[in-house]
Amino acid sequence: GTESLWFSHMGANVDAVDVNTDRLNCARERLRVLNNITESNLQCRFHNKSVLDINKKYDIIWMEQTFHHLEPRKKIVEKIADLLNRGGYLVIADQNSWNIPLQLQLFKQRGFPKVVTVLNEKGDKILYGDERITTAKRLIKLFNKSGIQKKSIRHYRVFPNHRFFEPFQKIESSKIFNKLTFIYTNYNYVGEKI
Repeated sequence: GTESLWFSHMGANVDAVDVNTDRLNCARERLRVLNNITESNLQCRFHNKSVLDINKKYDIIWMEQTFHHLEPRKKIVEKIADLLNRGGYLVIADQNSWNIPLQLQLFKQRGFPKVVTVLNEKGDKILYGDERITTAKRLIKLFNKSGIQKKSIRHYRVFPNHRFFEPFQKIESSKIFNKLTFIYTNYNYVGEKI
């Protein structure tokens, strides 16, 4: 809920959605602490449900390391397009499936990409992608079909997020790797509903 709390603190009216009860409980506790510290009542609500169960319109939909967990993918893309107001923005920060070391790390962690079923707080079964990462180009194609046009793509992180690689961060921000998007571990996608 870190981004949700930040957006709320900046004045946004936020609905945050997750199917993981532990993450939601952590976010709710952070909200409680932040409200106490700032003596405010931030407009941030946390929901334990699938994106498919939301029935509201939004100006911005923000997904941080989330898209690769949302299933069934085709329905999710259509639902996100439906939830977004015309002229609204979709922002996705996710992992790049072209990066071979990242794919090997994920394979070691979870085996082949798969879809599993999780239970929410009410006991409802929800489909969940187990690290089913994709490429930025695939994401662009998926959302273009649903009326969300790419505004920008930015790839980042060549080296793993580890202190050993911190001295190499300046190399990452140089133009050396600009055309080699397959070596980046992450990307940011911004789309606008037309």
